[in-house]
Order: sequence, then C-alpha cells, then structure tokens
Amino acid sequence: RAVGSAQNVSLVNTVLAAICAESFKDFADQIEGGKKPAEVAAAALNDHWKVIFNGNGYDASWPVEADKRGVWRIDSGVEAMNMLGSDKNTKLFADLKIMTKEETIARRDVMLQHYSGLVEIEAGCMVDMITREIMPACKGVGIDTAALATACMSVKAGLHAMEKEEEDFAKAKLARVLRLETMEKCRAVCDAIEDACPSGSWPVASYRDLLFIDSNQDGFGHTTGAAAGSYTRALVAAPGQPGSKVSVSIPIEELSVDLEVQKLGYGASRFVGSVADKYLAKYGESSKIFEDPSWTKTKADIVAKAVLDWGRCSGATVYTHWFQPLGSNGVRHGQSGQVHNHMFTFGKDGKPKWEFSGGELLKGETDGSSYPNGGLRATHTAGGYTALDPNSAIFMMDDTIFIPTVFVSWNGHALDEKTPLLRAEEAMSRECSRLLKLMGHSTAGVKQNIGLEQEFFLVPREAYATRMDLQLAGRTVLGKVAARGQEMCDHYMGPLNQHALAAIREMQAEAFKLGIPLKTRHREVAPGQYEMAPYFGHAPEQIDQNLVVMQICEEVAGRYGLTCLFQEKPFAGINGSGKHNNWSLGTKEGVNLLNANQVTKATGNKDTFPVIMSAIVSAVDKHGDLMRCAIASPGNDFRLGAMEAPPAIISTYLGTAVTEFMDAYRKGSDATY
Repeated sequence: RAVGSAQNVSLVNTVLAAICAESFKDFADQIEGGKKPAEVAAAALNDHWKVIFNGNGYDASWPVEADKRGVWRIDSGVEAMNMLGSDKNTKLFADLKIMTKEETIARRDVMLQHYSGLVEIEAGCMVDMITREIMPACKGVGIDTAALATACMSVKAGLHAMEKEEEDFAKAKLARVLRLETMEKCRAVCDAIEDACPSGSWPVASYRDLLFIDSNQDGFGHTTGAAAGSYTRALVAAPGQPGSKVSVSIPIEELSVDLEVQKLGYGASRFVGSVADKYLAKYGESSKIFEDPSWTKTKADIVAKAVLDWGRCSGATVYTHWFQPLGSNGVRHGQSGQVHNHMFTFGKDGKPKWEFSGGELLKGETDGSSYPNGGLRATHTAGGYTALDPNSAIFMMDDTIFIPTVFVSWNGHALDEKTPLLRAEEAMSRECSRLLKLMGHSTAGVKQNIGLEQEFFLVPREAYATRMDLQLAGRTVLGKVAARGQEMCDHYMGPLNQHALAAIREMQAEAFKLGIPLKTRHREVAPGQYEMAPYFGHAPEQIDQNLVVMQICEEVAGRYGLTCLFQEKPFAGINGSGKHNNWSLGTKEGVNLLNANQVTKATGNKDTFPVIMSAIVSAVDKHGDLMRCAIASPGNDFRLGAMEAPPAIISTYLGTAVTEFMDAYRKGSDATY
C-alpha cells in the first residue's frame, strides 16, 4: 500500500527480489552445510520475530511499539533514499551481481537529485503564483498581503539556500525542510487570504472547481442548449488563455465505446499468440518461439520480418526501442525513453524500400548524455545502448511498434529502471530454485508476480489550466480545503461520474487492444479520485504495462476535457493516491509459493511453506531500510503516515492463522498448515 501512484515500481520489485535472493541463499547454504530446514527456519524466526505485526498500523501507539521492537522506521524520505548507498546495501547488490557499488551509489544520487529538482519546481511555482497572480488580485479588492509577502520571502530564501548547496544529500535535506516546513507555513497564510477573498476575484481554480465535477455541471460538461443526442464539454481555447471556453458538440456515437471483445480487437496490438502466429507462419514459425528466450540468438531475423509484416498490414511504419530512464517519476510523460525510426527508405526509383533486420530489433544506440545517470557516464562515453527484453511483448500504438528494452551505458552500467529488476529476478530465481531443490522439489525457475492497483485523480481541464502548480509540479502548493471533502465517505465505490466514466471506458478500451486486462474500475475515497487494476502477471511485463496505462490515462483524459493526475498528494486535506504492489512468488510451472496448500501439494513436503515464509520474514527485518527506500518518492512525503497509507515503518502482516502456525513451527510443531 505504501508505493506511490506516480512511481515506476521497478525499484520496489528489484528490492523485493534482491532481499529474498539473499535470504534464500543463506537458508540454502546452511542446509547444504548440514542443518535441517526446520532448524534453519526456526532460528531465523526467533531472530526476526519482532518484524511480525498484525495490529493496526495506523494507530498512534504503533510507532512507539515499533521503536521498542527495533524494527526499521525511517520517517524522512530523503534519509531513506540515502540508505541505498550504505555499505550493507551496496554489498547486497554487488554480491548478487545485481548492481555494482558504482551503479547503486549512482542510483542513490539520482534519487536525491530528483527530489531536490522537484522541490525547486514546486517552490518556484509557489513564488510565481503568489507574486504574479494572488497578491495583485488581492490588492485589487483591498486585502492586506503584507504577511503573505513576508512568507513568500521565506520561501525564496529557503530556495536560494538549497540551490547554493552542492552535495546531493545535504541539498535534498534542505529541500525537504523547505517543502514540509517553510512552504507549508506560507501555504497557511495564503489559504487564509483565499478564505477572505471574494470567490470571483480569486485568480486560480479553487478546490471546489477542481474536485467536484458532480456538483459543478454548469461549469463542466453540461448539456444545456446542446442538440439532442450530443455531448457538450468545456475546453481551453488556446494556450495563454486559461478559463476561456469553446463548446464542442460531438455525436454520442463517436464517444461511445463498444465493449464487445471481437469488435474491440482485444490483444490485436500485442505481438503474441494468434496475432503473432498469423505473421510468423509465413516463415515457418509460431508464437511458441517466444517461450524460449534463445530466439534472440537464433531467429531474430525471422521475428523481425514478421514484425515488419504486422506493422505494414496494421498501418505502423515506425519502430522504437522503448526503455525506462532513471529519474522519470512524476516528471516525464509516459516515464519512458524512445527514438522513433521509420522502417523504410526510398530507392532510386522513388518508391519506399522496406527494411527491418534482426539486429535492429534486438539492439540500438542513442545519445545517453542528457539522462540522469549519477556520474556513470562521461561526455566522451555518452552513448546509451538498448537491448530487447524478451520478458515483455512487442506492442503497437498508432503508427509505431514499441520494442521493450533495457538501457545501459558504454561500460555496461544500468542507466534504466529495468536492468537491475531483471538481474534481481534472475538472482532470486537461482537461489529460490536451489532452496526448493534442497526441499525435494525441482523447478525450471521462480518469478515475481504482481498486480498493481493504480489510483489517480480526474479534474476539469479548464480548471487545471489556471493552476501553474498542477501544470508544472503535479500538485497544488496552495489552496484552501473545500467545505466538503471525504468526511462522509460518500465517494468511495459510488457510481462513477458520467464524464469520468466516459474517459475511463476509453482508457480501458485502449488497454484492451494492447492485451492489458484492466479488469477493475471504481471511485476511490477522495472526491475526483478513481482506481483501475489489471489481472496479475509477471513483474517485468506488468511494470511495462502499468507505464503504458499511465500514459494512456493522461492522453485519453484530455480528449474528454479532463486532466489525469498521478502525483501522490495533489490536494491537501484529502487522501492521496497509491499504487498497491500486490506481490507473490511462483514457480514457472505455476505453483504459488505463498499458498500453503499449493506448495505442500506440489512439493510433497510440509516444511517447504514455513521455510519459504521464514526466509521472507528474515529478509524484511534485515532490509526494511531498503524497502523504505524503494517507496521514497517525493510525492510520498505528504502521504505516508496519513490514513490512506501506512506509517514509514516496515513490518510483516501475516494474519492470525499464519502467525499462530509459524509461531508453533518455530517451537517445534510438525503440524501442516
């Protein structure tokens, strides 16, 4: 629940795989050394039992209890980010060959720089909005702004002090103070002035304007005066003219979404299964080729030809290697990097000459000089190199074929979010398979499965256009809380607002074409807040698909006069948004290792489940700092510890039944769960 809504969850799952890999390795080493599995598990549980907590994590008594137990608690996101570079953590990643020490330190530095950079933007927005919009408007109606001017000067001073600091950690700490203390004090002064200002004179959209589409039909999406059978919505007329509207009447049939699978083209834009079969058959192959990653070494040219045929038949003439550069959370649309290349040139006869080779499919080169890298590249080695990831399917959007890839430097250092994830899962699979074999069960490998619950806000685009802070920083740095919020819990899972529902239907339809099963949609706790969630799947591809969904949401929302906000805490006084990372481990044969009945039946060994669980409990207790680091996004500063997210304390909730079973197991019971 603690993961932020704007986050790429690659680091979260890299950490989970890495800490489990280390724990599985430790268990396997001890068993190979002559200890019994139950003995190893019991010792680990006795050492790490303190991390198991089944109580109310939101209760004020839990932080006190957690401190007594000695479990990891890091309240500051900046402090948590810095922990990534500790000796313990750099050694963990290096020993498992996930990241070198240099790669881990660089990743830490990028996280700190990203935090400071976002705070700079937020503080700049606050100063500009106050001095150029709010103070002039208030003076025009006779409101004294002296106190606001003083508070604004404090923000300027804090911003200047932060900008002077050169060391990343020190700068980020100053940024956190500026953000959580100085800016919040200034906000309180400004919000009090908003309370005194006539609503017609306030120069930016209020919380009421932004959050209550349902109650503001005359301001957004009304049908008064529209022709029968049409839908009228308010749109921003042109850049630089916030608030001006133009009515556009669109036939209802053009906005409706046909949800019949055969008409929708479910999966038609994803190169797997029957879609791939159709084009691979010409070359004597089928989609089964993708079940073995070795196709990248032996049959890349065949796949490239089939992909080219698919593109030409579907109107896609462009391809791109699609990767996930560092430092993209909350700032980069789509959180991806891509360079588009056409798959044809012109011959001497002036006609298109179609060309797409296996080499072009598998690898590429681009300028890596302007991506955040934490010092991993120098100017004379600025190249960035992409290589196809066979874990994720090739997909198509509009006229472009997207090839999921990793992104590395000239020296092979990871410059992206995905490379460490794949390395971590490889390490986890290796060590978990080894442990399972010692328990009497052989498997082709183990993988992480996740299901991501994506929360977001939908707000009227014309109101959004008046807010510099939302446009540039993704959250409101100013704004008086509306008279109504979420006090009545009346929004949660209520009927979807019809304007939002129309947009969400199209978001789902676009996802379905890409083979992304966005099964669930519903309203969330806060006004204007929604959630969608897919069916679970393999972590690397689920993460890719989540980034695509986020991009689709942002783009589709605009077609409906809405703006989609993913920032974790865009509004004060109401819930923020998360991205619940529902995680499990499973064998490649389909056994869920966190399901006791499945594990016991598949392995024929009643010790397997408690041994696996003991290793995971041990990993969480040892590396709670890393888990906290993985969720330390800038937006989570305002969210962790509130009612919509747990406090910044890492613990393990097993539930009463499993806890009682594990307690008995560590004390020598031979019962089967």
